Amino acid sequence: MKISKLRIIITDSNNSPFNFIELDKFDNEFYDDKVVLYSKNYEKIFGKMLKESNYKPWKKGIVKIINKDKNVKLFRIFFGAPLNKDEFGLNLYNKHLLSLESDENLNVEFKKSGRLPFYWNHPNHSVRSAFKLGIVSVIISIISLFLGIVSLL
Repeated sequence: MKISKLRIIITDSNNSPFNFIELDKFDNEFYDDKVVLYSKNYEKIFGKMLKESNYKPWKKGIVKIINKDKNVKLFRIFFGAPLNKDEFGLNLYNKHLLSLESDENLNVEFKKSGRLPFYWNHPNHSVRSAFKLGIVSVIISIISLFLGIVSLL
């Protein structure tokens, strides 16, 4: 699915230009791992209707955002909001990571993705480090289990 217009997420309405989304429920750090899209776009991206998940990130869809001009990819959680069909919302940090210079006529594509690349490339360092440490721990456990079984033979 291709969307061509970006709106920046802010929480302070004092300095908001026209193309900003004001979502004052949460601070900007809440949106570091999310992309805000029109709620009906969930079905276009994932092929099924969005069910209520009471903010369980593992139940929501993971979206791969691809900037085709710069060949940059981001993995973010789908977050539905009342936007136009051709708009999506990111905070300034994610806009910088995607290397987007302008807010209109973007060559950005959205695809379904999995949890492994999302947590492997998570914007929060503690989440990313814990996930990678967990994978290393599982690999070391499997190796030690294998060596233990081999030593019994």
